[in-house]
Amino acid sequence: MGLLLEGIVAGMLLSLLVGPLWIQITYASMKSGRMAGFITAFGIWISDILYIVGVTIFVHSLQPFVKSPFFESKGYWVGGLILIAFGTFSLLQKKKYTELDYQDSKRKESDLITGFLINTINPFTLVFWVGVISTYIISRKIPLGSMVWFYIGILMMIVLSDSSKVLLADWLNRRLSDQGRKRIMSIASIGLIGFGIYMILIGLKVL
Repeated sequence: MGLLLEGIVAGMLLSLLVGPLWIQITYASMKSGRMAGFITAFGIWISDILYIVGVTIFVHSLQPFVKSPFFESKGYWVGGLILIAFGTFSLLQKKKYTELDYQDSKRKESDLITGFLINTINPFTLVFWVGVISTYIISRKIPLGSMVWFYIGILMMIVLSDSSKVLLADWLNRRLSDQGRKRIMSIASIGLIGFGIYMILIGLKVL
């Protein structure tokens, strides 16, 4: 139970961070309703599960990789450019989908892929999972069987946190005017662009 609690605490700390994932969940919820937010979050959860499996298997080789000059420059450049592209596309896209329209559109697949990609190409995600998992498996020498409880705890908090963000965005969405909704969506898009620029600056060693 100790590892389960540690996972819950780690998930709580992670959920407090405001980043591109929170911004994208808010944007999707504002644009197309609650279902869009949950589908975007589901894409993020799939990415996290794949990261857990992959990093657990290859942790010994990934640990030096995330500290390599190649990853610290090129990895952040690529992630930053993709976030800027997502943010720019969202900012220029004017069409709003109602929840009824969303049922019959291809937006479901698009939101799922967007959530998955934004989490997957985010260098901070890889650094986080490698840092956490290497601490437990390499430094503390926790057996893989016991690590399952830690993973359950952290994923449980990630799901609860992202679900809360979807519900909060949906609650706001139902109370805002069209103008207010558009303003928040624009801020979210600019936020993605801002995080992309931030990543590029990290890759350039400016920050």
